[in-house]
Amino acid sequence: MDTSRLKKFAPEARISLMNTVTAQLNYILDNEDSLEMQQYRETIKKLKADIAKEGKDQLIDLVAYTWFNRFMALRYMDVNDYQPLNLRVISPADNATVPQILAEALQGNIADELKVDKRAINEILNGQTESNNPREEVFKILLIASCNHLHSLFPFLFEKINDYTELLLPNDLLSDLSILTDFRNGMTAEDCKEVEVIGWLYQYYISELNEDLIKSKKAYKKDELAPASQLFTPKWIVQYMVDNSLGQVWSEIKPDTKVLSDLQYYITPDYKKNIKRPNKPIEEIKFFEPCVGSGHILAYAFDVFYKMYEEAGYNASEIPALIIKNNLYGVDIDQRATQIASFTLLMKGREKHRRFLRKAEQDKLIPNVYHYEDFEEDSKFKNATALGSLIKVTKEEADAIIVDPTSLFVEKQRKLKDLYNLLSRKYDVVVTNPPYISSSRMENSLKTYVNDNYIETKSDLFACFILRCLELTNENGLTGNMTPFVWMFISSYEKLRKTIINEHFINNLIQLEYSGFDGATVPICTFTLRNKPMDTKGSYIRLSDFKGSQNQAPKTLEAIQNPKCGWFYVKNQKDFKKIPGAPLGYWLGQKSFEAFESNSITEFYIVRNGISTGYNAKYLRLWQEISFSDPHWKPCNKGGEFRRWFGNDEFFIFWKDDGHLIKTS
Repeated sequence: MDTSRLKKFAPEARISLMNTVTAQLNYILDNEDSLEMQQYRETIKKLKADIAKEGKDQLIDLVAYTWFNRFMALRYMDVNDYQPLNLRVISPADNATVPQILAEALQGNIADELKVDKRAINEILNGQTESNNPREEVFKILLIASCNHLHSLFPFLFEKINDYTELLLPNDLLSDLSILTDFRNGMTAEDCKEVEVIGWLYQYYISELNEDLIKSKKAYKKDELAPASQLFTPKWIVQYMVDNSLGQVWSEIKPDTKVLSDLQYYITPDYKKNIKRPNKPIEEIKFFEPCVGSGHILAYAFDVFYKMYEEAGYNASEIPALIIKNNLYGVDIDQRATQIASFTLLMKGREKHRRFLRKAEQDKLIPNVYHYEDFEEDSKFKNATALGSLIKVTKEEADAIIVDPTSLFVEKQRKLKDLYNLLSRKYDVVVTNPPYISSSRMENSLKTYVNDNYIETKSDLFACFILRCLELTNENGLTGNMTPFVWMFISSYEKLRKTIINEHFINNLIQLEYSGFDGATVPICTFTLRNKPMDTKGSYIRLSDFKGSQNQAPKTLEAIQNPKCGWFYVKNQKDFKKIPGAPLGYWLGQKSFEAFESNSITEFYIVRNGISTGYNAKYLRLWQEISFSDPHWKPCNKGGEFRRWFGNDEFFIFWKDDGHLIKTS
């Protein structure tokens, strides 16, 4: 998918919507006492109350994003002909110029499912009711009715519109300069062939905020954690993680499976013939994404599950609902992202079965995708929007949460119960691209929690999630992660490495080249772990010699297809403990590991620091400051900034009488 157009369109659409909503809001507030606004008196009262509570900028942001989300979903369904009423809402029919739903209304055809006053619409169109722009006014009515109609199918995305969100809907919707024209041009039919377009649009929508937060260098506030840490995972890495976790689980349940032949990033493990897994019905295989974002990982997991169900002989019309109901789970601190993730899964279902949305509406099928809320009355979840999936919950604690159907707070109790159940369950597979947030930038409650619960990985949130994913996995489960690769080598993650080496198993790992992922500001690796330790070899792919993101996926596939390529390695992770600090030196030969086990260099030599003058200003000079004819000044390699191959020979040291002054001062 070419994302360059999406990258330009989404931020521009955000600015356009923010400006339009701001203008609408100012007009309403300036004219609230006018005759025009009398019918909206209670709505405006609610609007002003929310401004006082949340702030004007916050409200504008929320309403702008609400309409962006809806226009994006409507456009995606339009061009794929997924609309439940078989009418395109914001897009024209083929070879037409106005939105299809309006074109039909102009012919007198309005679907009965749309709760509108047909007589009033006809009176507007035929001039009986005065209007400055009849078509615009009618289209607004139809658009709002369409959104309300979709509420029963997508309640998480199309909340009932009966408040100021409707008042703040942009006015100009039909002209060539309208926001809907921008959506039609920005989301082409070609773009919408893949549901991941929705995730890309969300990332680009918040991209400017993301960049500003990262550049700020300050500790994040609670409401900044999500936009500061969200990163859309490249599709090939998603495939790799899911193929080698969910695909691996299925291959162990069904050793004769043919599904693996369709998983192009699956790496056949060295231990394949020696592993046994208890049989389990496919409906009971649980896949969890603890930082779900816009649902990119769940969407691909849906595809793999679909192949598994097909192989198991299930009816094709039943499979999508079974997957969404039984197999896939996700949660995030960002409610906006989870709305998109839920929508994405239902679109995956519609992609597979033409009548899926009708059945989903009848069965009230809602994906198992949740968002964290702060529950002040609950000790564990009072800071849930900061702590997210790091919150530890036992089954006993989950069972103790009571939902009283007669309570005024029953909906809130259900939400809390769902979150407790979600985090108390053990999953067969847990896959995520976790947030990368260093301790210096963590919000205070998050930093305190990490220090108390994840002391060996407290320096960065991604490392905490490596362990948390394992905690959420059952004994025979697998996890998949995409993280910075610093944990593999540097001393601050030595305890993490030893925990993984001693208590878990590195199933396989891919180390990307420094510039191997355009979206990240740090070098990346991706890997899958088994919860249970194994005394066998794991697989490793090293892409260090292949510069650029465009080379990472092809070279990975080449390594999988040809393990003798030169950058595919098979190692027993116990060998890493032979190296001081246990770095993952998987490319080393066996003799190198044996050398670390032999006598230490300190047994043969006295190891010391280099020269330390104690007074550099007196005893060191740059080369241009001394005379080369003066025999008392000698070259001194002091180090310095990075230079490839050669350099940093800039300093000379005063070495008269073998450095007598330095040695005696």
